[in-house]
Amino acid sequence: MKKHEGRILFKLQASILALFFFMSGSIHALEFNWFNDDKEVEMISSDLEFLYSLKFSKTNLLHNKVFGEGNKNTYKEFFEERINTIRKSNTMANMYAFNVDGYRDTIAVTNNFFKLPRLLRIAILIHEARHSEETGNHWHHADCPIPHLDDHGKPFVSDIDGGVLLSGKRQACDSSRLGSYGIVSIMMKNISENCENCNLEMKEQAHKIYQDIKKRIISPLERRMIENNE
Repeated sequence: MKKHEGRILFKLQASILALFFFMSGSIHALEFNWFNDDKEVEMISSDLEFLYSLKFSKTNLLHNKVFGEGNKNTYKEFFEERINTIRKSNTMANMYAFNVDGYRDTIAVTNNFFKLPRLLRIAILIHEARHSEETGNHWHHADCPIPHLDDHGKPFVSDIDGGVLLSGKRQACDSSRLGSYGIVSIMMKNISENCENCNLEMKEQAHKIYQDIKKRIISPLERRMIENNE
């Protein structure tokens, strides 16, 4: 078979799908495995391209601590340094996605993942990319405390997760603002406050996700540090 320059080849119903991103003068080969629907591959690819295209007027010190220095979009480098493969999973039907044990550079997504709006899909991909790191022992989650209350003594409820009560929920919280939930909250706060090429609806959605995911940080001090960009 002859090779054609610039060609994207989807091998559906095969073990590997390779997609090449031509962005910012660099090429990154992200493998897509076990997908039978090229629309799902295209959706994820479009989500990442959208994320990488965001422009920011500024970023704060806490955001830079996680995603890199400078008032620029560093999400591409963050994701591609950690993840090489995204694969489809027909198991774990109660989940949206998970970082694959033994293959830490791999994210598995379920059918539920594709039912979510774009910003939540992006949030999940960044969340799982954080779990790929050996630093921080892969940033494992913690059980939410009983009770898990806000500053006014009211139980935390996750609105974006169907109104689920977080108190006592197993492996659904983080002890650090720098864990997988925390960094997504930091990222969404940055998008809601500093994105230059996002419309108002997108910024409002990002703000809602930021506020909701922040509830999963156990320590009130750590939550305030996210609020204050510390």
